Amino acid sequence: MFVLLLSSLALAADPGAKPDTPAVKVGGTIYTHFGYDLSEGADGYNAFALDRAYLTATAKLPEGFGARVTLDTDRVSSTSLPDGSTVTVDTKYRTYVKYAYVHWREAHTGIQARAGVVDTPYAPFYDSFMKIRYITKGFADRNKILDTADIGAGLQGTHAKGLLEWNAALLNGEGYGKPESDAGKAVQARITLDPLASGGEMNLPVTGFVSYSGEQDADPVITALGAVGFKQGHVAAWAEVLTILEGDTTTLGWSGTLHPVLPDVGGLLVRYDHLDPDTEQDRDASDTLIAGVTHDFVPKVSLAATYERTTREDDSNPSHGAFLRFQAGF
Repeated sequence: MFVLLLSSLALAADPGAKPDTPAVKVGGTIYTHFGYDLSEGADGYNAFALDRAYLTATAKLPEGFGARVTLDTDRVSSTSLPDGSTVTVDTKYRTYVKYAYVHWREAHTGIQARAGVVDTPYAPFYDSFMKIRYITKGFADRNKILDTADIGAGLQGTHAKGLLEWNAALLNGEGYGKPESDAGKAVQARITLDPLASGGEMNLPVTGFVSYSGEQDADPVITALGAVGFKQGHVAAWAEVLTILEGDTTTLGWSGTLHPVLPDVGGLLVRYDHLDPDTEQDRDASDTLIAGVTHDFVPKVSLAATYERTTREDDSNPSHGAFLRFQAGF
């Protein structure tokens, strides 16, 4: 239905457009996996699962305007109630809105404005660079520090053939999956310099990001992040350091990803995360290791076999398992 709606909008904006001219592009991506739990007490638990199913329609409208709608699919998770109990509304897979925004691009400067359920400045940037979201989310996204989408408005631009890229947004702050719960808002901004972008064969993005959120009479939450990546035909790598300041609490974390690849053969993947939720507290940190091999059958169709392990300082028994993860896109 949303594809037909966007098609109607495009044709209505340009009555002279030929009906057979593609004004709307449609694509999709599916993430699935099979996992075998090796944790103590798991008793051989294993399962097939559908992780995500994205369906995206983008419309190119006249005068620099455009629109995007992305639907996503997953299972409803348990929700905590005010009395401390939890409830699960439905255990079937359900479809919901991940992105839904209108954008306008200024032709001379390349600056783009967006409004609606928009992609946030940082979390999707890691995903688009490393292209392993079917295996794992980015560090800040995986640890529920930053969302990939939120309701709000933003500006972004790319200049000097990719040497400078920036993205700034005013958002609700709760993320796309939750309603606005207070009077506060979040301001997020990312700036990236890539001295190798103009060459076209390698990339070296150096990124700074900051997020400020809060409301009156409450401690603001300030998240700052620095990252550097490298990509060439046979390898992609990423490293980042993150800190969160909220009142007297300081959170510190870092992550590194390395993904060397032999085209038409396969690749190796190593990702290591460390997160300390409160640097003043002892034995509350955790470490996560993801290691395995990957293979791209054709563009957007990939398979990965991984071992994934999370160790917490306050728990002598790690959570770990073996996984086969698959993605297919069109």
